Amino acid sequence: MFFEFLKNREVKEQVNAANFMLTTLKTSSEKLEEMIKVLYSPEQQENKLDNIEHKYNAIEFFELVLKSPSNENKNYLAEESKLDELTKIDPNTCSWTDYLIKLGAFKLSKTTFSKDLDFIGIGKQDFMIVLEDLLSEEKEHNHLKIYAEKFENGIKKLSEEERKQILEKFVK
Repeated sequence: MFFEFLKNREVKEQVNAANFMLTTLKTSSEKLEEMIKVLYSPEQQENKLDNIEHKYNAIEFFELVLKSPSNENKNYLAEESKLDELTKIDPNTCSWTDYLIKLGAFKLSKTTFSKDLDFIGIGKQDFMIVLEDLLSEEKEHNHLKIYAEKFENGIKKLSEEERKQILEKFVK
């Protein structure tokens, strides 16, 4: 039973790595396409390139936390009718975990040995994001750093209107 647990954890880590690679590959090609368009219009290139970077960091953040590159798994944050309400949530006042909880797509669950974000949004998958695992030898999970980086350099840098455009992709 314990060996099965360890094997399952190893498989989950491999799946997370594959999802991250797929998400990065997909958004990188879209980002490159948009950057090429900007380079052909010379006015305010620097600001436009920064905005593209922020936009795709935000997209990658949601694709990673929803475990859904290209949203192929059909996991969503909420119903489309809640889009305006979700857009009004200010990400600059909270951490990435608190932001996901405020969006209503995840809930915090704590046990004796772990602290997780459980997915409660709309979707086909039942999954969680492990925030803290006392049984794990790895004290700092690499994927948590990536989520935080994408949140800080993506969602927090966007205006409310830009966030709305991103959130539209992740509501049903």
